[in-house]
Amino acid sequence: WTFAAALVVLGCPEALEAFEGDDGSSCSPGRADTDCHARAGSAYFWPMQKGNAARTGLSPYAMPSISQGPSWHWQDDHNDVIRSTPLIDGELNVYLTTVAGRIYKFSPEGKILWTYDSGDRGSIPGVPALLDGVLFALTTSGFVLALDMDSGSERWAVQVAPRSGFDTPCMFAANNTLVFAVVDPVPALFQVGAQSEREIKSNKVVALSAADGSLRWRFTPDTFLFNFQAASPGDGTLVFQDQAGGLYRLAVDDGRKIWRAGRLERAEFSTGASVVHDGMVFAVSNVADTGLLHAYDLETGELLWQQTLGHPANQAVAVGHLAGSPEGEASVVLGIGDNPGLPIIARLYQQMHWLPGFVAYPLHLMSLAFPKLFSKKQPRAIVAFSARTGALRWWYELEAFHYPAAAGESERLLDRLAAMGNGTNPKNDPLCLPDSCAQPVLDSAGTVFVPFQDGKIYAIRDDDADGIINPATEVSTFDVGDGFQASLALAPGLLAAAPCGGGLHVFRS
Repeated sequence: WTFAAALVVLGCPEALEAFEGDDGSSCSPGRADTDCHARAGSAYFWPMQKGNAARTGLSPYAMPSISQGPSWHWQDDHNDVIRSTPLIDGELNVYLTTVAGRIYKFSPEGKILWTYDSGDRGSIPGVPALLDGVLFALTTSGFVLALDMDSGSERWAVQVAPRSGFDTPCMFAANNTLVFAVVDPVPALFQVGAQSEREIKSNKVVALSAADGSLRWRFTPDTFLFNFQAASPGDGTLVFQDQAGGLYRLAVDDGRKIWRAGRLERAEFSTGASVVHDGMVFAVSNVADTGLLHAYDLETGELLWQQTLGHPANQAVAVGHLAGSPEGEASVVLGIGDNPGLPIIARLYQQMHWLPGFVAYPLHLMSLAFPKLFSKKQPRAIVAFSARTGALRWWYELEAFHYPAAAGESERLLDRLAAMGNGTNPKNDPLCLPDSCAQPVLDSAGTVFVPFQDGKIYAIRDDDADGIINPATEVSTFDVGDGFQASLALAPGLLAAAPCGGGLHVFRS
C-alpha cells in the first residue's frame, strides 16, 4: 500500500461512497403451504436472493450446525468486496459473484469449475439469479449478462440502460422473465460532477425476456429504488418496495400497476425490501430513526398491521415456521440496528481531502488498536412476530456493536485502495458499506440464521417455546471475521456464506 494511491482514491468522493413453475406447479396467493414458494418455478435449491420468487428465505431442508465452522473455505486472493448472496443449483454447485465483476462456479467440495470476468462492461455489486441453465447478472454499466451455467460462457449480453446503481440490486428471474432496476435517465448532478457514482440511485424497473434479452416493459416508480428486490406469489404479479417504504404491485406480462400502497413520504429512507407469503406482503422501512414493519393484503394493498421496532430496520424479513411457535403458524423474523459507519481514515479524507498521510495513517492504526475510542455503541436485535397478526413471538437483543465500521472494513480498506489506484483491481469497491445485518433465512427445523456487521452468523431457535431466547442454549454463532451484506444460501445439508471480504465459507452436514 502507498499513501499516494490512498490520497488519490480517498480524495475522490466516488471512492467513498415465483410465477407458474417450470413443471407447471404454482403457488396461489392464499395458499398457506410455505414450502410451495421454496419449490415453485425452479429446479435449483437457491436460484436467487432469499431462495425463491416470494423471497421468503425459507428452505425445506434442515441445515448443518455452524458452531464447528465451515467444511471448506475459499480465500479470495483478489480481496474483492462481495455483496452478492451465493446461488446454488440442483447439483449443489455454488455460484459466487464479486463487486469487481468476477463470477465463480464451485463444486460442492470447493473446486473452482469456471470463472468469468465482466471486463469493460462494469462492476457487479448486485445479486444475479439462476434460471433454465443460465446465470443472469446486471452490471453498473447497464448490461444484463446471460452466462451458461455449465461453461461460464456468454449466451448473450445486452445494454438496457446507461447505468445501474452501485447499491445491491437483486435480479428476479422466473418464467422466462427477468426483472431488475436501473438508472435511466442518468442524474444531471452526476453528469456535471456534483454527485458521485455511489450516490446514484435506481429510478426505473425493467423487464426482459430471459431467452434473448429483448425488452418487455419499463416502469417508473414514485421515488428512487435502493437494493431493489422484486417478489412474486406465483400468480403473474410481482411486488417491490421503493427506498421510502412505498409498495407497488405490477402485472408481470406488461408492467401494468395494479396498486400502490405503503409509505408515501418520499423523504424517508430504508434499504429494506418486500416479501410475499400467504396472501400478504411484508415491508420494512424507517420513519425518522426507527424501523417500521408493515403488512398488507396482497390483493388489495390494504394495511393489515404494523409494528414500530425501536431500532433502524434496513433488511427484509424471512417468513416461515419458527422453532417454538405454534404448529402451522408462520412467523416473520428480521434483524434491526444502526448501520455501521465508515472507517476512521475514510471519514477523515471525506471531510479533509488535504490531510497529509503522516497524520491520517497513525489515526487509522489507532482506530484498529482501540476501536471503542473512535465509535459509539450501536444497539441491535433479532425479532420475530406472528405473520398473521403481528403479535410479538420473541425479541433477542444482541450485544451492542462498538466499532467505527463493520468487521473487516478498516482492515481491508488500504489494500483495496492500492489495488484500485495501481490498476490491478480497478473495478473493485474500497468499501462494502453493509447494513447492520443481512437478510435472515430459515431452515425446515425452524432455525433462523442472521449474519451481522460484527462478522458473526447467528443461529437462533426458541426450543422451549417460552418466548425468551436463552443465549447459552438457543443461540449458536460462528465468526468469519468480516461483516455481511449478502444473505446466506441454503440447500440439502449445505449452508453457504459470503461475507463482505475473505471469500466463501461453506458448511456441510
